[in-house]
Amino acid sequence: MSVETKRTARWPWLLSLVVVGGAGALGLAWLRAREASREGEAIARLIAIYRAQERYREEDRDGDGVLTYAESEAALVAAGLLPAWSEPAPYRFEVALGEHPQFTWMACAAPTDEGARGDRCFAVSYLGELAASPQPILPTPSCELPSPRMELFLAPEAP
Repeated sequence: MSVETKRTARWPWLLSLVVVGGAGALGLAWLRAREASREGEAIARLIAIYRAQERYREEDRDGDGVLTYAESEAALVAAGLLPAWSEPAPYRFEVALGEHPQFTWMACAAPTDEGARGDRCFAVSYLGELAASPQPILPTPSCELPSPRMELFLAPEAP
């Protein structure tokens, strides 16, 4: 076998290694982009829940004369303040009222596929704070979010 034949015999193997490695890198980038997109959707939904809760309370939707927050995501959807989440939802949402439902509430978002790589849990509170965690965030009676958390600076919605 000549030296030239030996050199050209290596190229198919090397080329397949480069193609497979490149496809793997593209696949990993696609997975990360999908995770970021799902997390972004969850945060956007929590912000929508926050805004819907503010409107629900301002308008006394249950008509009892006491300004309270909605006790569930379904109540916000039924009141026409929040669009229904399309199925299959990558996150499940839970709205919970605190010890003082006129003043406190929180909403939590957890991935529907438990243990999905890279998916974090999120929560928003009546204070407009957002928290993220790799562990589930559960509603508490005080509606306090775990640290670290950040304040959402939301511009008022246009009427």
